[in-house]
Amino acid sequence: MSSGIITFRSDRFDTSPLEDGLDPEQHPYGRDLARYLLERLRSLPGITEVSSDVGQEHDQWDFDLTASGKRYTVAAHITAEDTPQTLWAVQIYERVGFLQRLIRGQEAFYEVDDVLVGTVSSMLQETEGVTEVQQLSSEQFRKVY
Repeated sequence: MSSGIITFRSDRFDTSPLEDGLDPEQHPYGRDLARYLLERLRSLPGITEVSSDVGQEHDQWDFDLTASGKRYTVAAHITAEDTPQTLWAVQIYERVGFLQRLIRGQEAFYEVDDVLVGTVSSMLQETEGVTEVQQLSSEQFRKVY
């Protein structure tokens, strides 16, 4: 079973030093990772209504898409800069509408447990320069990171 968080190690994505005075919280790493995922996912069958580009939300970069009739947000961010490779995280959330929020609770986003997570995980495993791909639950992620 898949969870909504995927971690992996890679130096493939940009971690170059920020310009002097820029706060990593306001100018996070991961934009190129999010764009890479967006372009790869856009070409898959069953993926529709993909954002035209990524947007910054707090300390991550994200984009929206629809897969198999469900709306998702895919977020990418750096988790740790360490040697030998940087640790990255991709989080996938199902976006729910007003009626679903009433039924499921007040959250607008829910961590997913479906095929899209497995697809992204497989995509990353096949990406040159990416290692140690893992799928984690929110609880596992919080305990470790």
